[in-house]
Amino acid sequence: MKNYLPSQKHLSDMKNKECLSRYVLIIRLLIDNKKATIQEIQRSLNQASDRSGIDFNVSTRTLERDINDICDIFRMNIEYSRSQRAYFIDEESFDPYYTEKLIQYLEIFHSLKMIDSIKEIFHFDHQKPLGTQHLSQLIAATKNRQIIHLIYNKNWENEQSECELLPLLLKEFKGRWYVLAKRLIDGKIRTYSLDRVVSISLLNKHGEPPEGVAHYFDNCFGIFSMDTLQPEEVVLRFTKEAGKYVKEAKLHASQEIISETDKEISIRLHLLITLDFIMELLSYGDSLEVISPQHLRTEMGKRLQKAADKYK
Repeated sequence: MKNYLPSQKHLSDMKNKECLSRYVLIIRLLIDNKKATIQEIQRSLNQASDRSGIDFNVSTRTLERDINDICDIFRMNIEYSRSQRAYFIDEESFDPYYTEKLIQYLEIFHSLKMIDSIKEIFHFDHQKPLGTQHLSQLIAATKNRQIIHLIYNKNWENEQSECELLPLLLKEFKGRWYVLAKRLIDGKIRTYSLDRVVSISLLNKHGEPPEGVAHYFDNCFGIFSMDTLQPEEVVLRFTKEAGKYVKEAKLHASQEIISETDKEISIRLHLLITLDFIMELLSYGDSLEVISPQHLRTEMGKRLQKAADKYK
């Protein structure tokens, strides 16, 4: 997978604060419209200037330089069609999902620059720091297959542990970041939450990732994977309102709609039935009925009954 994060060198070299926001506007236009001429890009930037009060208008020469910078910084190829006199993104050079996530983050950054007081408009969740300050080191170590020394709070009492790890994958789940890593002491693969990381040191040692590790989370709902489990087919029936949400925000990449009426929506999934998946299903309460497998249906019934008993 290509690296879609802007390098620290390029971010530090940007000469003014409008550059990054302008890059975001250009990428968004090319993604949404598939292609755009220089005139269409300039017209879009002019409209963005009117909306935001920030001057994004630049010359054709600067715009051409921007496109070259985008290719370099964001690791995507923007091609030019002479017959259409338009620019377009080479689909082979970027992953739509990961590019979209990056653009979302940068659009938030762009939006925050438009206001003087964040508190007047934005309300953020009150949560622990997400550990994103460790991402740059972990990206470098994962890319270079470099061993790290990790100091980690292994529980809520801040009991610390130390270990040497080979980082394998970085994963975001429900707004938190995790690193999947192989422990050198025993070769076991474990997931570590970055918000519990105390410190990371890069060591002058390297290792080889296990074969197929890129697909480690393919059958997972979240971050839990168990070698003792096999993926199963799960059929769920939602009320119409809950089903609309699940259609837009898929529970899993394997999700497919089985049936849909004016009262309910049924979907099929193929994944590991882990604790975090069960907890997600419980959050839907009486808006969801598990149809199969039977052991999951039974487990959900037991948990919901215990919850109901507390209110008698």
